[in-house]
Amino acid sequence: MNYYLIGMMGSGKTTIGNLLSKELDHNFFDIDQIIEKNYKTTISNFFEIYGEKKFRDSESSMLKKLNGGIISCGGGIILNNDNISFMKDNGICILLKASTKTLKSRLNGNNSRPLLKQYKDKTKIDKIWKERREKYLYAADYEFNTDQKTPVQIASKIIETIFL
Repeated sequence: MNYYLIGMMGSGKTTIGNLLSKELDHNFFDIDQIIEKNYKTTISNFFEIYGEKKFRDSESSMLKKLNGGIISCGGGIILNNDNISFMKDNGICILLKASTKTLKSRLNGNNSRPLLKQYKDKTKIDKIWKERREKYLYAADYEFNTDQKTPVQIASKIIETIFL
């Protein structure tokens, strides 16, 4: 079974995915980290060198190769409707939500996010959320708010809700 963690950058997908993986003894895959390893560069550099389209294509390709575990998806995975269909057909989508205020706080000073790099005040987060909100909600089988909760609390709630 595949458990796809979806949500905005900074929502906690990688951190919570690692916790779930350890607690449930499941494989953990982080699509961004796999792309970085395969191309021997950061996601930010990947965007600069190859562009967003090639990144999204690589992301979609990797999504379809991974099977059997907790899969942390890039924040934009839901921009491709085929990706949403694939995830819904092949597993359970878990949306990690956070307010844009929380996301801004978590991402403050983080220059490794290519879509935010040029926006020092992080106003782009509001725009990205508005553009993606409906797709996230459509894709999600479950939603968990990560505001004012620790990663351990969130992982525990996911386990209690989905796995017990």
